[in-house]
Amino acid sequence: VDKQDLLRRLKGGENVAKVVGPFSDEISKDKSFLLAALEFNVKVIEYAAQVFLEDKDFMLQAIRFSPFVLRKCPESLLAEKAFMVEALSVDGSALQLAAKFMRANKEVVMKALDSSGAALEFTEGNLKDDAEVVRKAVEKDGLALQHASRALLSDRAIVMAAIKQNTAAVRFAPDEFKKDREFLLDAVRHAGGSVLLNAPQELQRDEEFVLEAIKLECSSLTFAAKGLRQKPELVLAAITAGRGNGTAALELAPPELRNDRSFLLKAAARTPQALRIASDSFRSDRKFVLEVIKLRGAALQFALPQFKADREVALEAAKQDLGAVAFADPALRNDSSFREEIAKLQRSYHIE
Repeated sequence: VDKQDLLRRLKGGENVAKVVGPFSDEISKDKSFLLAALEFNVKVIEYAAQVFLEDKDFMLQAIRFSPFVLRKCPESLLAEKAFMVEALSVDGSALQLAAKFMRANKEVVMKALDSSGAALEFTEGNLKDDAEVVRKAVEKDGLALQHASRALLSDRAIVMAAIKQNTAAVRFAPDEFKKDREFLLDAVRHAGGSVLLNAPQELQRDEEFVLEAIKLECSSLTFAAKGLRQKPELVLAAITAGRGNGTAALELAPPELRNDRSFLLKAAARTPQALRIASDSFRSDRKFVLEVIKLRGAALQFALPQFKADREVALEAAKQDLGAVAFADPALRNDSSFREEIAKLQRSYHIE
């Protein structure tokens, strides 16, 4: 049997029964081949000899590829605490295949939670009502909140911990939190603007609430109701709140705002990127470009080529931000008279 060829075929996605079946007697006793083949298809475990299924070392290596190989384990092994603790340290989701009494053992469960918060779903007894257990689960996987007891779903700290780990956990928070503006704003502060994605629709449409969320995290605008995402005052608030990152809010600006002089100039006072998203008619308007440049010299990098080569425009950019000279046309930067004017600007800065 060309076992390397069998491995290549398994890696290529061929049916396990077709590849391994005809040689099952030979490969069932080959530990190295079985472990190599499991990497490509865990169904290979069906062909392992019973001696391997009862071999702790073999099964602990096999579980690296899928916890479901434990379905072939003898019950005596699944009921052995030391073995299960080792198995769970490899893949906590294997808890679902452990003996029932093992799933009620706090020590065993805590080991499972080290690698998989979702293992909370498979616990038995009163562990879903154990604050230490649930807190550990949601800190590993926020969505594990859905498996917490009703009593712990009312625990503000646990719910917040879940949201910090995964903002989608808001879906599983009780209404008392989902409708609590202060709680959700606190969640935005700690976990980010995507909290709004799973907030009640009435809050996504609440302009006052959305504005407060934006002030805490500029990305909140992205998850507000569509009508609010295009409001100039909210876009500007997001730019202000985000500083360098807030420019992403400009991408939400609809065509009417990109063609609104007042909005663009207000945006330019906050970020040079405003010139980049302006309509073509404004980007080709020299007077408008000069207005923007006087607010943010760095906007020169987004100017059309003819303005980068325009002496007056480039000088105005340098007056506002000396570093903007780097964005001027190379030919202009090498012009001796232009360079002298820039040198005068530099000297005036030093005098000041």
